Amino acid sequence: MRCPNCAGETVSCRENHQYKECGLDYVTLVNVEVIACQACGARGAVIPGLESLHRVIARTVAQLPWCLDGREIRFLRKYLGFSAADFANALATRPETISRWENDKANMSESMERFLRLMVFNQKPAEAYPKEELARRHERRPKKKPAAFLFSKKGSRWAPDRAPASPRGRPLALVARA
Repeated sequence: MRCPNCAGETVSCRENHQYKECGLDYVTLVNVEVIACQACGARGAVIPGLESLHRVIARTVAQLPWCLDGREIRFLRKYLGFSAADFANALATRPETISRWENDKANMSESMERFLRLMVFNQKPAEAYPKEELARRHERRPKKKPAAFLFSKKGSRWAPDRAPASPRGRPLALVARA
């Protein structure tokens, strides 16, 4: 295989890949194929089942027991397929508000955050939002964050692993395995 940047020779190996491309710097994919150019040093991960990986990451983020930060709100919005303007319209708010949430200039209200989390679990989140799910209670939780989580590819599906817990029982890592 040739490098798309310089046409140099590439080599392939399996290693852990910090998946910064998703916008969450605490996601690591474990034991995925990484292709590196010997000439220019360019590197890229081969990520099988990208759509299912994003679904698993989104559902894991939506289940976190603390308040969502701007990066997590942006990831979930993009996962759901919304532009910032369409997202604002869906939540009956202004695009400026979405920008403030995503840039950590303002906190998302509890009810908006609950609604966003519920949207992640709908089959077609941009089209239907069952009333039963909206009635679910949501407790506000502290903004403590883990260092990372674990994700593994099991057969053809991505699934969350149990992350090592801190002394307080919180996961310490967000990592994915191929």
